[in-house]
Amino acid sequence: MRLGRRLLASLSLAFSLSMALLVLRFKPRLIVVTSTSMVPTLNPMDATLVVEVPPHEIRVGDIIAYVQVQGITPSLVMHRVVEVVEYVDKLNRTFFVYRTRGGTLIPHLIRGT
Repeated sequence: MRLGRRLLASLSLAFSLSMALLVLRFKPRLIVVTSTSMVPTLNPMDATLVVEVPPHEIRVGDIIAYVQVQGITPSLVMHRVVEVVEYVDKLNRTFFVYRTRGGTLIPHLIRGT
């Protein structure tokens, strides 16, 4: 009986440490879906964990979240990526442009290149 409790306590501690490292590494944010635009993949009131990834890791089929400003009100929007275009301008800066299922184009300059 004591061995079982120790094992359970050890597993619980290991899980807690793993979750703490996950949170520190990826800084996830909990987002609750409020619209029906992503049904059947995401339904209203579904909770999602959003983590920041480098722009060059975003692929077609990924669901991304970004801030969109309409008027003076910013809102968080989630869409599926349907196209990724990478290009380099005359100043040798790398840009990514993501086209989403909603038709939105999202440009992103990769800093430091």
